[in-house]
Amino acid sequence: MQYQKDAIPNRNLLTECRAMNRDWSTTARSWVGNSLQIVGQLLLAFFLVRFPVPGGIFPAGAAVLLAANRRKTFEFWALAAGTAAGLFTVYGPLMAWLSMAAFLIWFAATGFFLKKRTSLPLVTSFTIWAVLRIGITTLVGPTLQLYGLAALELLATYLLAIVFGYALKFLENPLKAYSKSSLSALVIMVLMALGGLGDLALLTVKLQDLAAVLLLLAVSYLGGGGAGAVLGLSLAIIQGLTGGGLVTLVTLYGISGLLGGVLKDLGRWGTAAGSALGWFFAMGQLHFQLTVGPQVLPWGIGMVAFLCIPRRYLSQVSNYLPNPESASYSREERQKLREVVMGRLDDLASIFEELAKSFNNGETAAVAEQKPDLYSLLDRVCSKNCQHCTGYELCWRENFYSTYREIFDLLALAELYGEVNSGHLKGKLAKTCFQQFKLLTTINHLFERCQTEYQWQKKLEEGKYFLANQLQGMADIICSLAKEISTDTSFRSEVEEHLKLGFNRIGMSIKDIAVVSMGGERLEIKIRQRSCDRKHECGGLAAPLISKLLGTEYMVWERKCSLENGQCSYCLSPVRRYAVKTNVSKLSKSGNEPSGDSHSLQELKDGHFAVILSDGMGSGEKASEESQTTVAILDKLLESGINSDFAVKMVNSVLLLRSPDESFATVDLVLVDLFDGRAEFIKIGAGSSYIKRGREVISIQSTSLPAGILNTVDAERTEIHLQPGDMIILATDGIIDSKPNQAGKEDWVVRALRQVEVVGPEALGDYLLSLAKINQDGALKDDMTVVVLQFVEREAE
Repeated sequence: MQYQKDAIPNRNLLTECRAMNRDWSTTARSWVGNSLQIVGQLLLAFFLVRFPVPGGIFPAGAAVLLAANRRKTFEFWALAAGTAAGLFTVYGPLMAWLSMAAFLIWFAATGFFLKKRTSLPLVTSFTIWAVLRIGITTLVGPTLQLYGLAALELLATYLLAIVFGYALKFLENPLKAYSKSSLSALVIMVLMALGGLGDLALLTVKLQDLAAVLLLLAVSYLGGGGAGAVLGLSLAIIQGLTGGGLVTLVTLYGISGLLGGVLKDLGRWGTAAGSALGWFFAMGQLHFQLTVGPQVLPWGIGMVAFLCIPRRYLSQVSNYLPNPESASYSREERQKLREVVMGRLDDLASIFEELAKSFNNGETAAVAEQKPDLYSLLDRVCSKNCQHCTGYELCWRENFYSTYREIFDLLALAELYGEVNSGHLKGKLAKTCFQQFKLLTTINHLFERCQTEYQWQKKLEEGKYFLANQLQGMADIICSLAKEISTDTSFRSEVEEHLKLGFNRIGMSIKDIAVVSMGGERLEIKIRQRSCDRKHECGGLAAPLISKLLGTEYMVWERKCSLENGQCSYCLSPVRRYAVKTNVSKLSKSGNEPSGDSHSLQELKDGHFAVILSDGMGSGEKASEESQTTVAILDKLLESGINSDFAVKMVNSVLLLRSPDESFATVDLVLVDLFDGRAEFIKIGAGSSYIKRGREVISIQSTSLPAGILNTVDAERTEIHLQPGDMIILATDGIIDSKPNQAGKEDWVVRALRQVEVVGPEALGDYLLSLAKINQDGALKDDMTVVVLQFVEREAE
């Protein structure tokens, strides 16, 4: 015990030390990151100032300061320091000092004027700088040529300031400022900085060539042959403006970038080999004599540096480049394609609706009420039995009315009893008819045939009615799908881009991401990425990141991890606010092994928890088959997102048409919304359900017929808002009818629920099942099933 007491302070001290180490390491990393950022911005401004525009002007230095004005202080002064250092490398001392003085005056003046929160800060800053730049020209030498060059420099400065503004916003916050325009602006800035390297060299290797090779290889590998060729041409133009040899550089960089991108599927080695082949081919076609120092070394060192770059850094950069696969369709083309698909779906839905109308022409009810026509039967009996009889004149001429009435009575008796015999013959027909046996046989045969035709006609019309319902249901499903496609996708596209940038920031390589609406403001996120070797990045990294970016807690709903094709796919769904605890207690009727009761419990993707309880007709295998069919169909339809109305109609149609014998099953369906706590009870011939809320018991009853009896199904719906702690009890009639209720008294289940205090669904289910068994003295007269759900708040994980 003494050892444990002494161990507690040591453990606390160790925890404090670890916390201090974490704080120190975090501070150190932050300091190093800020320092590297300052150095990077200083070098960026230094090289930008050195980039020359034809005519001997250098507008990039002033442009980057105009773009960086009113940003973070340390960023601005880092850029200002780099600009000042670069001025002394491109201008003479007089021009450099005058420019620095003008920059200081400009900074003070803009700080004064921009305090008034003008709506055009760039225009104001540029106007002040333009006045100062014209003043410098006047001091240096007021010639018409210098004024012309100054005007050209000011125009280039303003345009570049706009471009650099987008680029600096992107560098400051890639997640928020990402767009194609900002990415293009960043590329222009990087290329101009690369052009500012000029003749700077390390021993015999020009830094400009080395940086160009490294950038070309990286973009070719990440963006493919098209991106590599475009960047190669851009690099050639930049270097051609600063050093000449434009045609040679276009050939060299263009072919190398194209071949490197074409072989990118072979990995970084493939890109390096493709670029090397392109380089050798271009040099051979241009008939250059290779020299190791200025020509071979930059490409060799650049390739080695490219192969040594960690993969995670390349993956982060790749998410900012356009995806060749997804870029095959522009936004306008995707909109047109969506409109075409919507039009086709609407046309298909209208076809189904017209087919449904053609089958549902109102004849079913008429056929259902139609009975065999006794008058037409009487004519057929006479023509078949009496017309060639020797007693025809006696029966149908002398005794017409009595014969007509007596045969009509026989037909009515056949309809009533199913057949007629000699005992039904009365009056003159019994005395004068020469063919009594043949008459009775004819009536029975014709009536049986009419009944059969009537039944088949009724079945045919019922089938047409069911088919019409299914066609209408299909039309509704297609219409809802078209409506989902027609919803505004701009918001979802923005969310997808936002999420892609978030994944890029943490270094996760995402191949594809799709945002699907779940109804309301809830979104479902589907992601496909490179395999994480079962490290469960979906739950450990993706779900927390998406939760932070969207402001809603998400969880992994389903995942498919595949090591064979090297990729994973998973689906993220919002975390439900509530949860349910479930228990099912059941007993089969004595002597019957299979229970006629079936159930299903499942949480749906849209945030509902579905409970299905079905009781087949009777007990045993047949009842079990009916209830299992009902539950299986409902389960699959609800899981696929079909609305409950159509699902219930489908079950009713299947039960009616699947067997010529009489078959039906009750349906007790509960849909609990785990986001807001609403519960919808749908009953078709099912017994009462109950909600236990402390001592209060709410009874939900139904008077509808089971599914599979009538053409139309009458589903009774009840909606109740649940409270945490509520118990939902579903039971079949074996439980409810185990004890006959006396007239004027409440249900015995209600009394039992009001009196009992239980702590969970399992105990309550077993308690009700035990009481029902006691009610029948242990000899069960029907299958018994009770499903208990406890509605609770979801515990934080």
